[in-house]
Amino acid sequence: MKIVDLLKDQIKPELNKLYSEAPSGGEWGWFCREHAFHLYSLSKMLGLSAEIKRGDLFGRSTGKAEECGTIISSFRDYSDHAWCKIGDVVPVDLSANFEYFPDFPWVDIVFGEGQVGKYTVCYALDDKTHDTQKGDTCAGACLLYVERQTLDPSVEELLGNPYLLLRQPPKDGLDVVFGKDIFNKVTLHLYELAMGRAERLTRSSRGPSHVLPVIRKRYDDATNEIVKVIETNRGRSLFDMT
Repeated sequence: MKIVDLLKDQIKPELNKLYSEAPSGGEWGWFCREHAFHLYSLSKMLGLSAEIKRGDLFGRSTGKAEECGTIISSFRDYSDHAWCKIGDVVPVDLSANFEYFPDFPWVDIVFGEGQVGKYTVCYALDDKTHDTQKGDTCAGACLLYVERQTLDPSVEELLGNPYLLLRQPPKDGLDVVFGKDIFNKVTLHLYELAMGRAERLTRSSRGPSHVLPVIRKRYDDATNEIVKVIETNRGRSLFDMT
């Protein structure tokens, strides 16, 4: 199986149901850092090279170049965006989810540059001109990613302290409610899903309040298990990149 098919059909839908919510307070409701956190660790478990990228995202809804369309943008905002590079493919963004953006066409998955559904996905390195151009280099309906930082922590570091990437949680954050290793348990669940030993838990209307208690109970020693899997699969890709 190709990794893009696994991510599109199994991993992205599961993560979107766990982490996506209606936008509020300037946030898009995508939890992009959580998506990148899990994708990075999962990729390492599958024997694939991976990096976490941080920067900005500009999106325009219309496919008509002469119209402005609806725009989402993190440029000149307090927020930023996070995604991954898997192998030689960038951007790989599982968080892009337009369920709550009725003006935007749906996208199955962002997996590299080029045409993705009705969007043109463009990529640029840190370039201040994009702040003012607002995606003019990417015509029509588009998603423009501008990379500003690469993070490549050891998985052990990230497993021990997910807040190297994630925002510090509120007092009722997931780790407070479900235990400090809940993020690692979600990653291990995704690996079991990838290997065909588990089924998606978020099918139909089952959301985080029902699924996370199941994940917490099912995976006892997730952190050590992830480390063992990474060591076992290091240097041998379990899924094809092409």
